[in-house]
Amino acid sequence: MREERRRFRREVISVGVVIRYNDWSLTGIKSLDISVSGIRLTLEEEIPQGKVVNLEINVPSPPVVARGRVVWTRREETKEGKFFQAGIEFIEIKQTDKVRIETYTKEGFWVVLP
Repeated sequence: MREERRRFRREVISVGVVIRYNDWSLTGIKSLDISVSGIRLTLEEEIPQGKVVNLEINVPSPPVVARGRVVWTRREETKEGKFFQAGIEFIEIKQTDKVRIETYTKEGFWVVLP
């Protein structure tokens, strides 16, 4: 079993995320988990490691808006097809959004409205 080295608790959460960079955007992205320090996403296309992107994480009222750096990417293949996972570290995020994320991950739940 791999030792967990994370400083912050991650919460499994599947919500929509929009990624923007300069003149392009990726939509239809789903999160896999989130913590105060970053988010893991599932994507249809690869985003290069090191790229800095703007994120809109569609959680209830209001969405979390952050800037992040792609720390890692990994290609996955399932019976549903090929896709990518990416780990993004938050490099700019409002303190109020950090507190929201921390509160939800400590309590072990995140209310997501349909």
